[in-house]
Formats: sequence, C-alpha cells, structure tokens
Amino acid sequence: MPDWTGLMRNMLEYCHELNGDTPELQSSKRNLDAGNLTEAANDLRDMLHPAEYFEFRKKQFAWQKYSAAPKEIYERMRLRLQNLEAAPWSGIITTNFDSLIYNVCGNNGWLIHYGDDSSLGHVLSSKERFLVYLHTVAGNKSKVVLSSEDYFKAYLNNSEIKTVIPFLKAAMLSHHFVFIGCSMEPRLLDLRKELYQAFDGEIPVSYALLPNTQQNRDREGYLGTFAIRPVFYDVETVSDPPHMAVDQFLEETAALKV
Repeated sequence: MPDWTGLMRNMLEYCHELNGDTPELQSSKRNLDAGNLTEAANDLRDMLHPAEYFEFRKKQFAWQKYSAAPKEIYERMRLRLQNLEAAPWSGIITTNFDSLIYNVCGNNGWLIHYGDDSSLGHVLSSKERFLVYLHTVAGNKSKVVLSSEDYFKAYLNNSEIKTVIPFLKAAMLSHHFVFIGCSMEPRLLDLRKELYQAFDGEIPVSYALLPNTQQNRDREGYLGTFAIRPVFYDVETVSDPPHMAVDQFLEETAALKV
C-alpha cells in the first residue's frame, strides 16, 4: 500500500496519462517536490472527473494489492492486522484509506463509520467496538479528505463536514488515545490544546508511539502541554524491516487481558 507521498506520485502519473502535461500538473509536481502534499492534491483532484477520482482511490488501496504482496510482507501485515484487532481497544480511529482494517474488524463484528456520518453521535455510547474512517475508505462514496481544501472542510470550526471535530472532542474527553503512525499535525494538537485549556488540564492522558530520535525527544515537553505522553521505541538498523517496534507493541498489546 502506498504512503501519502507515494499516493501523490501515483496520482500525478495517473493524471498525466489522462490529460498529458498541463499547468495544473506542473503546479502539483512543484508542490509535491516541496513536500506540500495537501496542496499537490488540490491540483490533481481538480484535474479528475469525480468518477476517475473514485476509481483511482479504489485501485490504489484494493485488497488485491495486499493479497498479491510477497509472502514475507503479506505475513507480517496479516499478523499486524490480527494483533491490532485483538488488542483491547474500545475503538480505532484511522486516517488511512485502505480497506485492510475494514475487512478484519468488519468480519469480527466491529461497528464501522465514516467521518461525515451523522451516526457518529452514537458511536461512543455503544458497547460495541468501533472503527471510524475519518477520511473515508477506498471504495466508499463518503467525503474523502485528501487535499488542503478537504482538510479545511473537515477540521475548521465552521467546517462543511460538521461531524469530525465534535466526534474527536467527545472521544478525547472520554477515552485515552494511543497515537500510532500519527504525525501529530497542528490540527490535531489544536483540538487537544482547546480541551486542555477549557478543563484546566483535567482531560484523559493520551500516548504517542514515536521513534526515539532527538527531534521527538525535544518535543516531549511540548506534547506534555496537550496531555500527550510519548512512548519511545528504538530506531531500527538499516538492515531491519521498518517499524518492527510497532509490530512488537501491537503483539504485546494484543496479549493484554482486561
């Protein structure tokens, strides 16, 4: 499955195949090269018909890509998904687009919702475990969050998508979060800051699983002002598969009994 940068590069190639070289394509390429991924997505999305945009996302994150992976990668992902589902979470909130978690959790009776779904209002009071795709999932027609324009519609207080912010606030006030593979971007920290200040710091502590780098260690005190405690893991050697410590964390969490 592509990461966000890989997704944008694939989308750039897809738009080039359909439309050739255009000013919009060149603008997107400049933004992509500069690391402005959401801005790059703006131009690319505008070049595609909605049906083409939907088909592109569906193909990028199809289950078949996972099942066709080399045996070692397939087995590692299978165990990671198995442990993720088996861990004693109340629920999972993801910004991923792929359907891997969807298939595993859906087959085990989890409630599945999307970021623009009004039924999110009932999720936190349910006794069932829940999976929420904040930015939608490939193959679903709910509103996708990919470009900077999409983010504004989802995360600003006067946003077009009315459900995301109230749901995240309610979840942060009622649950301990464990952030895994999360960049701790400003929009997320702004929500934590607002709640932290409103309740004089009396909000549930959350945790962030982060590589043990100097940059992340320097941020430890800063994250503490949002009631977020880092859980550091050692950075692997070049010869190791990436993020093995995350796999170990999920394995140990899945073994917990509550």
